[in-house]
Amino acid sequence: MQRHMPALKDTVPAPRPAGDCRAYQRMRSTRRGTLYSMAGAPVSPARLHDMSAAGACIEVDPGIALPARFTLRVADRAGQGDTDVACHLVWQHEALAGIRFF
Repeated sequence: MQRHMPALKDTVPAPRPAGDCRAYQRMRSTRRGTLYSMAGAPVSPARLHDMSAAGACIEVDPGIALPARFTLRVADRAGQGDTDVACHLVWQHEALAGIRFF
C-alpha cells in the first residue's frame, strides 16, 4: 500500500513548465518539519519547497547527509497534531533533497 502526503492548507499549485509530464502536480509549500531516522532519532529540521502526492523537495541544514529512509513529521496548523510520513531519499545535492513518500 502506498502512502501519500495529505493535502496541506498552505500549499498552492506550482506553475508547470511546458512539456512537464510528471504524474502528480507539485504544490509550493512554506511548511517546516523534522526528519527522523526509522528508529525515531531526530536527523534534521527541514523546509518543504514543493510537494506532490508522491513526494517533495526539501531543504535541510547544510552538511547533513540524509539516510536512505526516514520519517518526515509536519505539524498540523489546525492544532490537531502532527502528520508523519515515511520517506525514501531519491536524490540530494548539498542542502536540497528530493524524497518519495511510501
